[in-house]
Amino acid sequence: MKRDDDVRALAELAPAPPERDFPAGRARQRELHLLHAITTAQRTRSARRIWLLAGAAVVVVLGLVAATTLFGPTPAAVAATPKPLSYKQDGRPEDAIGLLRQIADATDKLPNPVPATDHLKRIGWFLTRNSYSNAVVPEEIESWLNPDGTGRTVKRSGVPEFPDQAARDRWIADGLSTEAGRPQVTTGPQFRHWPDRPPTDPAELARWLQKDHPPANGAGEVLVAITDLLRERALTPAERAAVLRVLATVPGLVYQGSTTDRLGRTGRAFALTNSLRGLPTRHTLIVSQDNGIILGEEQMLTESSGKLGLPVPSVVGYTVFELADHAAVP
Repeated sequence: MKRDDDVRALAELAPAPPERDFPAGRARQRELHLLHAITTAQRTRSARRIWLLAGAAVVVVLGLVAATTLFGPTPAAVAATPKPLSYKQDGRPEDAIGLLRQIADATDKLPNPVPATDHLKRIGWFLTRNSYSNAVVPEEIESWLNPDGTGRTVKRSGVPEFPDQAARDRWIADGLSTEAGRPQVTTGPQFRHWPDRPPTDPAELARWLQKDHPPANGAGEVLVAITDLLRERALTPAERAAVLRVLATVPGLVYQGSTTDRLGRTGRAFALTNSLRGLPTRHTLIVSQDNGIILGEEQMLTESSGKLGLPVPSVVGYTVFELADHAAVP
């Protein structure tokens, strides 16, 4: 099926298969791949992303704010993008495998709690579809997922972030709010892509992660599967160690250096550059060397932004995994 230029440009952002291949559970890939469904914001609240799930059921998810009004916004020179992290080169690119194995071995020695309710919180910053966008609006999602599939999820948009005062002024002139959005709470059954806990044997885990993440999509699909897992499970040390050992097997993975994330946490960065969506994109995972927790991920266009017209390099997606523990539903 032929796509228009806008949709093609967005599809290039996400290192994921074509839209028709999206299974129902791949939340983040749909978020990036279907940003063309961002709707018009009201004057006092954020717009919500809308996408079609199998069979044309419409689900509204709190997401990025689209800087559009009924009669069109005041154009910005360049769309606002998330700020990139900085990396300290304290090792060689080829050190990735050895470092990941070291962290995995240390993580494996930590005590393993009995998993109960998974308590997760993440914050994401993403490039908006519209070339007129003057701000990056963080998306905050906190969830409590019980073993029986029930739970509670709280979603809200954060305070818009502006590249400069002029962008802020344009945003306000377009009638958009500069405050955080209202929390939206859902309770009851919660979807999980993988109903069971992940295996702790690396070979078995690698196969397990292939559910709706086919190897034919390339090495980058492993990173996609891992970050999908982090969105629905608070991993135990044994599970984290297995994930890191699987990550160490990804062809082309390099050590990017050490960094400090948006929450002030330090970690080691491991990156893979691929062109699964037509544009070279560097997908980076940040790993705590203290406990093997994956702190966050960054996706950056490295050579060209295609029809998006962005400066290169540009970050098109960044997520911090703020919390991953076990706590009862409040």
